[in-house]
Amino acid sequence: MKKFLKKKYNYKNKNVLITGGLGKIGFKLSKILYEEGANLAITDYISKNADLKKIKNFTNKNRVSFFNCDLSSALDRKKLFVDIKKKFKKIDILINNAALTGDKFGKIEKDFEKQDYKIWNKELQVNLISVIEIIQKLKKLILKSKSPTIINLSSIYGIQKPDFEIYKGTSMKNQIGYSISKAGLIQLTKWFAAYLAPKVRVNCISPGGIIRNQPKNFVNSYKKNTLLKRMATEEDIISGILFLASDGSEYITGQNIIIDGGWAN
Repeated sequence: MKKFLKKKYNYKNKNVLITGGLGKIGFKLSKILYEEGANLAITDYISKNADLKKIKNFTNKNRVSFFNCDLSSALDRKKLFVDIKKKFKKIDILINNAALTGDKFGKIEKDFEKQDYKIWNKELQVNLISVIEIIQKLKKLILKSKSPTIINLSSIYGIQKPDFEIYKGTSMKNQIGYSISKAGLIQLTKWFAAYLAPKVRVNCISPGGIIRNQPKNFVNSYKKNTLLKRMATEEDIISGILFLASDGSEYITGQNIIIDGGWAN
């Protein structure tokens, strides 16, 4: 059994590209893969000094490359592809983890009729369009791997109607651009799984709500709607990503794995 696990869950010397690699899930995932011997290509948009400090956690610069990139920008994406092709000869694992919600731009108008389409466009660019382009432009590097795999990070709001009730009494909102882009990502996963078969496995993970200092009334409302009576942690989602990134899932492709504690049942 030990030999089986060591063989199937071995990330050593694998070239891993992680978008949004300095975010809450991305950073923890990056550190785990780094500790397991993977070579990392981390992309994110640096907006504060705290992001720079995170990069310093990776002491072996020969195994970690960081690419500062705003995935909502077509010009930034174009430069990213050029830089990655110069640095890497192949990509074994691609994890499309980067995500954008409109509230990152500040206060979002609650009245749908007054919302700005420019924010929806940025959400679509980061959450969906950039994923298409990353796979398109880096396809040749992915195909050079012996066992390539792609993991896309969607959301339960990509498969479920929004529950507006749980947001009452909070400043939180369910963003239309986010939900639509995440729904598109699930179908995109199936499209690429068919297009890249049988060489490349392409799967998706749809996380439920992750506990992150939300208002108490929101957390209580959310927990009541899950079978496990709690919100998810980053580790819950990372466990699923590591499974799909490993050879332990070598007969799985075109799937959307829901990790939500039974919320969507």
